[in-house]
Amino acid sequence: MIRQPRLPMKPAVALAAALVAAGGLTAALSQPAPAAAGASNTTTSDTRSVIAPRLPSPALGDDAPPSDFLHAARVALMLHHLGEAQEALERAESRALDRSLPPSQARQASKQSLIKQITEARRALSSGDNDLTLRMIGVALRNPEATGKTR
Repeated sequence: MIRQPRLPMKPAVALAAALVAAGGLTAALSQPAPAAAGASNTTTSDTRSVIAPRLPSPALGDDAPPSDFLHAARVALMLHHLGEAQEALERAESRALDRSLPPSQARQASKQSLIKQITEARRALSSGDNDLTLRMIGVALRNPEATGKTR
């Protein structure tokens, strides 16, 4: 039998091997990433990293209508949970963007008024204007598109 020379391991591989040997890799990988308490990475002026921190998620299902996420954003903002408010606004916007289009129109920006209102709320949040954020969330909640039933 021919023995192959042992190649040096890269530090990350060595660490992973040590964790596996100690039975700790699964535990290390199952830990949630640290959550951000405040709104962040919303504009180029407050972006400090190419990797945004995980934001606290509102306690809603992924299929909730935009209005539910807007309500969650309003409550989070009133409790000064800015990171959770940001995440709820982003999810409201994502839910509002769910639409059926022919492939030829997929690159066209949405002209929905709800999207514009949520975008304004996100901008206000990123600039630290909580009063304007609450007002824009209120405007968005009054929009019939927020229930998700107008599509």
